[in-house]
Amino acid sequence: MIVKKYFIAIFVLAGLLFDLSSQKIIHSVRLIFFDVGQGDSALIFLPDGRKILVDGGPDDQVLIGLGKYLNFFDRKIDLLILSHEHDDHSLGLIQVIRRYRVARIISATSFCDSHACESLFVATKSHNIPSEVLMDYQKIIFGPNCNLELFPPSNPGDKNINNRSLALRLVCGGAKVFLAGDGEKDEELGLLSLGGDLSATVFKASHHGSDTSNSENFIKAINPQLIIISVGAGNSFKHPSLSVLARFSSLGIRFFRTDINGNISLNFLGTSYPQISIDKE
Repeated sequence: MIVKKYFIAIFVLAGLLFDLSSQKIIHSVRLIFFDVGQGDSALIFLPDGRKILVDGGPDDQVLIGLGKYLNFFDRKIDLLILSHEHDDHSLGLIQVIRRYRVARIISATSFCDSHACESLFVATKSHNIPSEVLMDYQKIIFGPNCNLELFPPSNPGDKNINNRSLALRLVCGGAKVFLAGDGEKDEELGLLSLGGDLSATVFKASHHGSDTSNSENFIKAINPQLIIISVGAGNSFKHPSLSVLARFSSLGIRFFRTDINGNISLNFLGTSYPQISIDKE
């Protein structure tokens, strides 16, 4: 029995040491766009090892992604961002909050139109997680040349929940990535009217590649070289739109799709264009 306990202790200690060492060797920006079906979820690794989870997809599939790309002993999410309250972005976050130590949550809304969203905020309160509703533009500085810009919806009371999406732009270690939730053309116009720099090498297509979003002027303002489309195979919405795919192609922009490519991992090794790897099970 003593020998058994000894080996268990050695195993746990080795795991903890591996976890600590793995955090020390993270020097690049890495993003994983999870294949969560018809929904959105992306995990961001910053150079210092901090982690940001943006949305959680429509079910528990996000837990499989987190389990695959995080060390077994790494149970912390430093920042969780909910772009808007639709179930295909919010539902998976309930189990994330229950199973991981979430340090902080930022969302674009303080009210909910769904049971899933209400359950998410109940879980947030029960786990005493600091939560903030984004009302104004905010820049979070993580270190030298590493920041996250958060853009609140231009009309937070819009009856169209998609247009209540927050958008974010990560500029860090050579990486420039723009994620716009499900914001449609009215919200894209709102972002363009700000007159600021929206440029990014990588763009996560708005609203799963819908033709209600991804307007040509908006895409040109971002000027991406690579687009990621988070979308479910054979979905009833017929996302992504063929016209939007044609638009991306006509602009000479390479794109990947989670329904075809699975989990899509982007690794920025101090460069503006990432190494791309796909994981289709």
